[in-house]
Amino acid sequence: AANIVLDMGFLVVLKGMRLANRWPSHTALLKHLKVTELIGHAVTPEELRTSRFARFKSLKSGEHILQLYFRYLGDTVLGEKGRSMLVKRRELIATGQYAKELFGLNEAQVENVMARIIQIQRFA
Repeated sequence: AANIVLDMGFLVVLKGMRLANRWPSHTALLKHLKVTELIGHAVTPEELRTSRFARFKSLKSGEHILQLYFRYLGDTVLGEKGRSMLVKRRELIATGQYAKELFGLNEAQVENVMARIIQIQRFA
């Protein structure tokens, strides 16, 4: 009985967060997950932002939905790569907050800088 209550609570929170953050539909997200399952790698906020099926408005929005699923379902939803990526992502967010405070950047500027850092790291 407790699991049903938790599941229902999760669905209510998910619906509220979806409306508040203008996340794509559950069907669109499932389509994206089906495609990435074929590729065989962990889903990232960057990937959600550029997905043809699940269009998220920002990296932060994609990060929020991943955190929501992680918070309610635990690290079982993440593979080892996913857990490692989450730690790295949190480090990047902390770095972004530091840059924001240090250089007086706004959210859009921080997101732009962080996206460029991620691109640079991919080539390193």
